[in-house]
Amino acid sequence: LRSARTERDNIKSQLSALRAQMPQEQDETEHSAVVKELQVALKSIQNEHDGALVEVENLEKSNKELQSVLVNIQSQFEDKVLEAQELRHENEEMESALEELQDLHTTNISDLKQEHVIEIEQMK
Repeated sequence: LRSARTERDNIKSQLSALRAQMPQEQDETEHSAVVKELQVALKSIQNEHDGALVEVENLEKSNKELQSVLVNIQSQFEDKVLEAQELRHENEEMESALEELQDLHTTNISDLKQEHVIEIEQMK
């Protein structure tokens, strides 16, 4: 009888131990599932991060290309401004020369008229 009681107690003890382990195993299974979900989420985030890095690199490359285009446009603009300033200066010189020619023409006409008047008076 003692031996049967001892065996029964041992079996109860083992059953209790198994019951105690079952929630741990369930917790470990749940923990493992959570770990797997977190790993999947981390991989997804890493993929998004890698994609964002590629996009940033592409944007930086595009930005450099646009900056180069802008520098070229600014250089062309500055060249056109200088060209326009030179043309304006040439135009001002031509206007000044034209005024001098007009003054000379007016002076010549006046001189010719005076000479003509003198000639007419001399003829009389």
